Amino acid sequence: MLSPSFECVAKPETGKPPELDQNTPEDLLKTLKEKLGQCKLCAITPRTKVSDDEVASRKRADGFVIDDVTYLKQDRLKAWFPNKSARRSLRQNGIFLTNRSDTPTVEKKVTGIQGKPRYYAIKPNALDVFG
Repeated sequence: MLSPSFECVAKPETGKPPELDQNTPEDLLKTLKEKLGQCKLCAITPRTKVSDDEVASRKRADGFVIDDVTYLKQDRLKAWFPNKSARRSLRQNGIFLTNRSDTPTVEKKVTGIQGKPRYYAIKPNALDVFG
């Protein structure tokens, strides 16, 4: 006869397997395109003077579009894709512009934003596959 504690350990779990929780790369790309369509992006012309209202707007923005490249604030992308493996999958699919092998982000000075924060730079036309 089995002891009650052994019976509890021997029963299989009924939850979903972890593989079912992971999105396919196509799902991640579609989600990114949807999120970008809903977020606030400021179009920026480099080397132009900005007003106080524009500075405030840039601070509230989710990201920026500079020379046809979308720069997304790190905290926004991490909120949309909290799972590091999802962000890694996006990087492996060549969505981000980066010149370093150790990070998918780029350092960018944006007028009205203090310092040179790091942003996820999304390649122009990278998401056009999804209409």
